[in-house]
Amino acid sequence: MNTVERRRFRRIYFSREDEVVAKFLTGLGGKHVFSADVLNMCIVGMAISLKNENAAFFNVGDIITMTEIKGRLPIDFNGNIRYIVVWKEALPEVDRIGAGLALLEAPIQFTDIVGKLIYG
Repeated sequence: MNTVERRRFRRIYFSREDEVVAKFLTGLGGKHVFSADVLNMCIVGMAISLKNENAAFFNVGDIITMTEIKGRLPIDFNGNIRYIVVWKEALPEVDRIGAGLALLEAPIQFTDIVGKLIYG
């Protein structure tokens, strides 16, 4: 079967073995902190997977702040990076929630790290 990538931006996909995890703040004043597995990233967003109980703290259209990302790849970064939640859905096969995040603003150091991972 011939599959064609229809996404506008090239992505990097992470396996469980890559252990790419991000920490987020949600709510006014960062009231709730949660961690999520990062499934994939591009220079303008990411897809995450998180425990069901953490999904109640944000909705589509909310702005959340990533404060840290780390993993086995050279992706360690600390700093406040704002994303808007563009989709959120149940992943019943793994008893988790998936969410798509669009980047609102990030320091150039972070976009450089992501760019190097994707484009080499």
